[in-house]
Amino acid sequence: LSESDEGVGRLSHGENQAECGEQAASRNMTNDLSPRHDDASSDGLDVPSATASLASPDAAARYDDALKEACERIASRYLLSQRQTEVLYLLARGHTAPYIQDKLCVTLSTAKSHIYNIYKKLDIHKQHELLSMVESEIEDHA
Repeated sequence: LSESDEGVGRLSHGENQAECGEQAASRNMTNDLSPRHDDASSDGLDVPSATASLASPDAAARYDDALKEACERIASRYLLSQRQTEVLYLLARGHTAPYIQDKLCVTLSTAKSHIYNIYKKLDIHKQHELLSMVESEIEDHA
């Protein structure tokens, strides 16, 4: 966590405080974009995740690896911070600001700020543009 992210989201979450602390410790230990077992939880959307529709767990894992690698290449190219890279990956999986708020234990305002700054750096305006960019990146390196 960066100094600006520490504590801000946790103070407003009350009962989720311990869970957020555990997730933050886990992120700091791994410090990568590895999917976590709780990624399958719903963020309120009726749209299935991109990996859920794939034929086998192996295919889903390969797609998720390709997605992570594409996000890391984009992040490197556009000079995104580590936190912005995490948010980019979650957005590429189709998640929204409220899900990112809960997943990363930040305030909704912080999640939206990360999204805004990513969009600004990538010169995009909508999530579908981000999804197209990531899909193109995957196809270019297939």
